This record gives sequence, C-alpha cells and structure tokens, in this order.
Amino acid sequence: MIGSLGSRASRTGRLAGDLVASHIVMKALLRLAPAILLLIAAGCGSRGASAAALRRLEVRVLDARTGRPVSGILVSVRFPAGGSLAPASTGADGRASWQDGSTGPAEVVAGDPQGRYVPAVLPFPSSGSAEVRLTPGVRIEFAVRGVDGAPLSGRGVVWGADAARGMTFPFCESGDLEIGPIAAGPIKLFVSAEGHETRVLDLNVPRKGGTLGEIRLERGGSRLSGRVLPDHGVRPAEAFFRFAGAGLATPVAPDGRFEFRGLPRTDGTLVLRRGGRELFSRPVHVDRSTVDLETVQP
Repeated sequence: MIGSLGSRASRTGRLAGDLVASHIVMKALLRLAPAILLLIAAGCGSRGASAAALRRLEVRVLDARTGRPVSGILVSVRFPAGGSLAPASTGADGRASWQDGSTGPAEVVAGDPQGRYVPAVLPFPSSGSAEVRLTPGVRIEFAVRGVDGAPLSGRGVVWGADAARGMTFPFCESGDLEIGPIAAGPIKLFVSAEGHETRVLDLNVPRKGGTLGEIRLERGGSRLSGRVLPDHGVRPAEAFFRFAGAGLATPVAPDGRFEFRGLPRTDGTLVLRRGGRELFSRPVHVDRSTVDLETVQP
C-alpha cells in the first residue's frame, strides 16, 4: 500500500515537473515568436527576390544571306568575368533561351556542329535579346611540310577580314591542315609548327573552298618570353603578340610566365588580356633567337 502511494506520488511529482518545464518552454517560445516570424518572413522575402532577379535571355540565329532562321546551332552565353550558361540548340524558329540571374557584360557564342556556318562571338545586348547572323562557310585544305618534305605537327590560325579574334585549327596526323568552316574572301593565315618559323600568308578563299596546295616551313624561329606580375592580385590569363596585322595568343601560366616560339624576326606589340579585355600593351622588337622580357608589370 505504502509502495503504491509512493509510486503515485512520484508519478505526480514528475508530471508536475513536466508541466512546469512545458510552461517555461511555452513562455520562451511566445517571447521569441516575433523574431521567429521575422526570420521566416525574411527567408521568404529573399527567395522571392532571388526568383524575381531571374531574367530571360534569348538568342535568335539567322542565315546572314537569306535572313531565315537556322536550327541546330549550339549557342551559349559567356561572361568575361567568369562562367557561362549551358549550351542550348536553336529550334526551327532559330531561337534559344535561358533563365538566369547573372549581371554584367556577356558574350554570345554560336557554332554549328554540322559545319555549315562560320562560328560567331559577339557582345550580348543589355536588353537580354540578341540576334546572330551566321555566314555560310567553306572548307580549305593544305599540305604542310618541312623543307625536307616531311609532314609536320602544328596549328593554323585564321583571321578573316571582319574577325574579332583568330580561329585555331590543328594539323591532322598526316600533316595536312584542314580549315573550316570559314567565310570565303580574304584571310590572313598563320601557320606554326614546333621547331619551325611561323609563316604568315595572305589568301583569298574561293567560294567553293577546296585543296589549295602545299605550305613549306623553314626550321628555326625566335622565342619571346617573360613573366607577368599581378596587378592588385589579378593576373592576365592570356598573352597576345600582335604582328603582321593580326597575331598569335598563348596562355599565361599560374606563376605568370608566358612563351611564344617560332616567331619571325619582326616588330610587334605584346598585349596582356583577361576575359577578352586588354590590360596592358607594349611594343616589342624580336631581333634575335631569344627575347626574354623578364618581368612585365601591367
């Protein structure tokens, strides 16, 4: 009997303690309720603002000659500050679109997987809608050989009359250089191979393209190198040597070093770039086999 009463008293005491604890917790929650509601509202508001910040970006691709929409073109939006949107393929109406919250300058990059049109890169308008007119392209081919007739390994860089940047094409295993699609008309072609001097050719690409003969490269060429110091913690991503009306590019390594090989002896301009923007330039005279600029301060 006494044990039973003691047990009931113990249970009653625990229940009372639980009720007191619950009462304390409830009072604390009631005091915190405005702050909790404020946090919830702030959270909802920030999600709403993020969703509202998304904007529609649209690109329409047309044939430059006929003005008709072109389907099957891979289009992306690239941000010079870093990053890009996933490529999208144009539909029958020539359109591709994205929902994105990025701000700042951007570029449209359009290329044809089927090789019908010349690739294009152009600034993206702040309006969020861009029209790209692609020029139908042709293909040309050369056999690139050393002075002894042996096939070489290297690259060709093509600059068209209206090109903002060069297009690079590597040699095939056979030593042949296949270029295209590019626009018919005048181009400047830089042909480079390891251990040989770069050759610059001014050509007129025929409307039907085709095989245009053989290019022979002489052994030798000059080396231009240096190391770029960071400017406020920012280092250029690319070095560009401008000569003969166009030029060649090479990446800047993480430690700031860059190197050009196989240059002809010439006067030119060294340009340091990042995200398509020129950060620094200086004239350079390549007058010997090795020109080391040591350190370059933008």
